[in-house]
Amino acid sequence: SKIVSNWVLLMFLFVFIDSGNKLVELEVKNAWLSVDNMNQMLMVTSLTLESIRLDDKELIQLNKSFPNLQVLNLIDVRGLKLPTVHLLHLKTCHWTITDAPPFVTVLAPNLITLTIEGKKPAAVHVETPLLTHFHLALPHADPLSVEKFENLKTVWIEASFLYPLLVSFRYTDSV
Repeated sequence: SKIVSNWVLLMFLFVFIDSGNKLVELEVKNAWLSVDNMNQMLMVTSLTLESIRLDDKELIQLNKSFPNLQVLNLIDVRGLKLPTVHLLHLKTCHWTITDAPPFVTVLAPNLITLTIEGKKPAAVHVETPLLTHFHLALPHADPLSVEKFENLKTVWIEASFLYPLLVSFRYTDSV
């Protein structure tokens, strides 16, 4: 099952999900999302949030409400101050940063593909030991803090200042 939602359908969506539906993929667009008292959605493995207003507290709750996510797309998600994505089963993450919070953190031990894009500078911290493909497109990501990558095969960097970003990979044997 797949649901595409806007702000008018959000109440229906949460009632529908609470009714025990076996929803696997969820897209929410053009909404101000509040996830207070939301039950865990164990079947959902793919989540796309696009043009959403979300604060850090809601993002923490999303991490808890979707524990089995394998695909996460955050596109034009606004309102975050110090966002952290912390999902144990995540394999693919695409994050298009609009508001440019000062610091972005991705903690995902099984992540294979990570794309972070934005038009404004942001500090980025990545703890993803299985990461194979990393695409970073920010005008400036200083500092970029990465844990040692064991499996990194491709790195795509689009930035005004490359040297500070490349220095971040100096302890990575696979690059």
